[in-house]
Amino acid sequence: MSNRNIYIIVFSMSVLSGAVTYFVYQWTHREGFIDNNRLFREFVATAELKQQAEQSLSGMYHYLDSVQSEIRVLDSLQKQQPNAGRLSQLRDLLYVKDSVGALYSEQLQTYQAQIHEQSWNLLNKYVLEFGKKKHYRFIFGANGNGSLMYSADATDITAEVLEYANKEYNGQGR
Repeated sequence: MSNRNIYIIVFSMSVLSGAVTYFVYQWTHREGFIDNNRLFREFVATAELKQQAEQSLSGMYHYLDSVQSEIRVLDSLQKQQPNAGRLSQLRDLLYVKDSVGALYSEQLQTYQAQIHEQSWNLLNKYVLEFGKKKHYRFIFGANGNGSLMYSADATDITAEVLEYANKEYNGQGR
């Protein structure tokens, strides 16, 4: 075998080896993005936490609703027949409504912040695990605020990450 043939074989093997390495690297080190809003909105834990918050606040909400109904009745009666005692009672109820309403709003904001924090803590953990298991180099978060201006649809892995996160949360992963 001549030197020229040996060089051609060595060169061909080098090119083939480089091509295989490149394609294996590309296949095992992928990039993708997730729609942050959809991921948060459709994550099972988010729905469960919201339901827990609604249950916790339902008593206060129903109390506010009954106070509001009582205010409407008293206001209607007061307009038909003015009465000093009823006016005082109406003022007291308005004060109670405002106080409980402020407390309700404060509690609602607290629950919303907790839901946001707890859901994202879990999601960040699951996205990290998912990325490592699936050999992603990057997983970008797209939330419509300009952090990701364009990506091909094929790189949208939101559904796949969402399925993984919900399975992990429900103990069906691994």
